This record gives sequence, C-alpha cells and structure tokens, in this order.
Amino acid sequence: MTGETEFKITYVLPDRRRGQGGMRSPIASLGLAQLSAQTPRKLAGCNVVVKVHDELAAGTYDVTRDRPDFLAFSSLTTGALRAYQIADEATGLKSNNGRPILTLMGGVHATSLPLEALKHVNLVVRGECPTDLLQHAYCDLVQRDASYKKVLRLDVPLNQISRPAADWSWLDRSKYILPNVTQSSAGCPFHCSFCSVTEVFGARMRSVCYDVLEQEIAAMPRFSGILRSPVAVIDDNFLQGVQPAHIQHVLEVCRIFKRQRHTWVTEITVRTLIEAQERLDRDHAVQPSAKRTDLIEIFAESGCRGLFFGIETVESEGTGLLKSRNVDETLALIRKCHVNGIAVLGAFVLGVGPKEDETYYKRVLDFAIDKAQLEYAQFSINTPMPGAHNFLEAVKNNDILDWNWEHYDAEHCVMRHARLTMLQLEDVHRKCYNEFYQWRSIAGRTIAPLLAMSPGAVRRLVPAIPVNAALSHANHGWNNRTDRFGRTSPVEEPVHEALRQVSLADGKDLFNVMPGKDRDTDSQRV
Repeated sequence: MTGETEFKITYVLPDRRRGQGGMRSPIASLGLAQLSAQTPRKLAGCNVVVKVHDELAAGTYDVTRDRPDFLAFSSLTTGALRAYQIADEATGLKSNNGRPILTLMGGVHATSLPLEALKHVNLVVRGECPTDLLQHAYCDLVQRDASYKKVLRLDVPLNQISRPAADWSWLDRSKYILPNVTQSSAGCPFHCSFCSVTEVFGARMRSVCYDVLEQEIAAMPRFSGILRSPVAVIDDNFLQGVQPAHIQHVLEVCRIFKRQRHTWVTEITVRTLIEAQERLDRDHAVQPSAKRTDLIEIFAESGCRGLFFGIETVESEGTGLLKSRNVDETLALIRKCHVNGIAVLGAFVLGVGPKEDETYYKRVLDFAIDKAQLEYAQFSINTPMPGAHNFLEAVKNNDILDWNWEHYDAEHCVMRHARLTMLQLEDVHRKCYNEFYQWRSIAGRTIAPLLAMSPGAVRRLVPAIPVNAALSHANHGWNNRTDRFGRTSPVEEPVHEALRQVSLADGKDLFNVMPGKDRDTDSQRV
C-alpha cells in the first residue's frame, strides 16, 4: 500500500449503450444509496472515498477520467451490456493510485447469469448484499490483481433486512420525478412466471428494522418546491399475504408515515389486498365490539396518494396468474381507492395469455379507460427476464427470438407468442400507450371526474392532470424516436454463457446454481 492515503470506489448504474443520459429519471436508485451507506470507510488502513453515478440521470460515465480503485455496477438486464462495455474499458487501466482498476457487479442480471458477467468483471456478488458481505468483498479485492475472478453470495438469506439508513448525499433531486425512495420489506410469495423476485429474495416477507425505516423517512423533504414529494415504497409486494404478521407490518408502516406527515405511494397486489380485508372483516364479525379495520381508509389517512396494482390481465379466467382476482372485484377495489383520494396505476402484461390476438388490447383499454378510469397505466410485453421461470422455459423450448439484453425492457417482443408475431405484439403495445395517453382519454379519466367533484377527486386528480400531460408528451417523443431511428435488429445468436447457466440449472431456478460446479470459476458462499 505504498504511499496511498485513500481508496476511491465508484458505483455506476448503467444506462444502455446508446444511452439517453441527462434526462429526468422516474425514480432514484435506492440500491445505490444503500451501497453507499454500507461501504466501509476504511480499507487496509486507508480512507475510502465513495462516488455514485446514475447514467440515466447524470449522463455517460467515463472510467478513463474517473479512474477509481474499484468500479462497481448494479444493473438490470437492460443495462448489462453497457456495464460490460464500461468494465471492458477499465481493463488494463490504472487507478489514480497506480493500481489496476478492479470491477464488481451485482443486481438481478449478474445474479441470474454470473457466468456471463464474470467474463467482464473481477467479482460477481449474487443476490442480496448486506454490509458484512460488501465489506468481505472489498477486503478480498484489496489484495488481488487484475487476473482475479470470483463469485460471492450469502449462504443463507437474512431473516430480517438489516442495513444502515440509506446515504442520499450524492442525489441531485432535480434529476428525478420521485427522489424520495425507501423499502419496508423484501420477498414475494407469488412465483409469477415472468418475475425473478421470489427466486432471488424468497417467498417469505422480511421486514426492514422499523427504526431505520422511520429514520430514512424523517430525513426526506416533504416538498419539492411548492409540490408534495411523495415517498415511493419500492417493496416487491407491500402486502404479501393475509397472515396477521403481513397485515400488522403494513399497519406499522402506515403509523410511521402518519407520524412523519409524509405522503407515499407503493406497489401492492389486488388479490392480497382484497383477501386481507376479507380476513379482517371476518375477524370483526366474530368480535363486533372492536373497531373495524379498513385498510384502504387507513392507507389514505396515513398519507397514501397512489397504489400500483399489478392487474396483469383482463381475461375472465386470469390466464392462471396467481395475483389475479375477477374483473368486478378489481373494479370495486379501484373505486374504493378513488373515493378515498388514492390514485391507481394499473399494470397490464401483454402476451401472457395464449388466446390473446390483435384485438385483445381493446378489452384492456376498455377496462383501463372506461370502466376503471385509471389515473395511470403501464403496459408491458411479457418478457422472459433472466432468473424468471419463463426464461428457463423459453430457452428450453427454443422460444427466444432476440438475445439483445437491451431489448429486455418489456417494450420489445423477444419471445415467441402463440398467436402474435414480434411486430404485431409491439404494435399492440404501442396502441395501448397511444390511446390511453391521448387527450380525449386524459380528459375522460381526470378532468371530467374532477369537474363532477366526485369523492376524493381533488386529492387524486389535481396531481394526475399535469403528470398525464407529461406522460402524453413523453409517449409522443418515444414514438417519434422509434419512427425516426427504427427498431434495433434482434440478436438471434444465443448467449453461450446463458445457455450454460440454464443447463446447469437443470429445470430449477438460476439463483441457486453455483458456477463453481462447472469448475470454471471460484465460487464462495459467505
């Protein structure tokens, strides 16, 4: 360690290779804030300096100018190729201390496909990375050279999420639509075929220490200028089940928000919210003298201003999705949210049902615009994300049409569908956004109910009108870019390392396959 006074560690959230850097990003990265907070402040007796760079908000990262000692990536699948590009650029470079720059990668993509990631970086950290594991990784790396290759992961998932309060000192709030972000729990019991959350974070709810959660929320500004700045609670599933522990968890989080006088939004499953309320009502029927607990009313009283509902499908049979309830029950729940001043973002997945054809989107829009009058909607193409069950099935059945990870954004069709071609499914996706965010739809969903002064209208619709206008403008911009530059050609040649990882999985989930079994890498459970 000759003459070194400090180590520099840079965390990068990569954009795509043809990035859109410098735009206003939808949501600040809690992952980067947690990594910054968990990074050891000393290594080998030297001080540690931490830098954070979100390419989507801050623009292109240049490793040749930054030259850190350790360069760490936290990446989704869409940013994986950009992470590899930066890591390859770092190969052979020296840090400002004259050391070889060593690279690390975590996040859901590297967790699922560590063999691919290890071609480009020195160390892959799979799954959750608590403080002890992160410190272990850096203490290990500080003794290594550029030839080092290793995969690390926790031996046993933590029973409770134990972490320091997130470090947001790097955050430029003006760059994000939702700069206030926290997490109250991890895990999801639903095992959806298109999602890897259950495989990576488990089916059992694990909560964050409530003292840490309240400390984080208390430190967040309530306003951005004159507007309220809600806290985005980015749990995998805010209410995971109907058991008393799940219900008590969300009630405790509501109490925290009420004490802190913060507004908030979160993602929640229609099925669990309905079934948890049914359980509470049954309990109240047994003991009618006790005060009835109404979850939606409690959410609203504690400051909840928006719920993200994974509606997924409007098919009557639900196409087998475990999170679905029938259409009438879903509509009743949305109307109750509206009465209580809670806006709803409905999320729909296109290409899940084998019977879907080119006209299916009309039924989706009829539900979203006319029946539910949703404030916001998200339309996604069913995408086999590495780590999800349908990725394993699609590889096994040779259904992958495109191996360009940048297209795994739920806006491109990358997998064969029973009735629709790649271009047909993408056209359906585009029609959904165009029609939902056209001005006639916006007026019918927001302005008309506001003028009618329906219950809860002011609270949920005054913010929704300018946001819908911004989303309509963004949708036009996306269409113009697509029309001007066209679609990037699909990559039909399979990714060799992904095929090897799937073969090692042998029908099981990718997360529990250790690359060390292949004897090509050094793997360690910590």
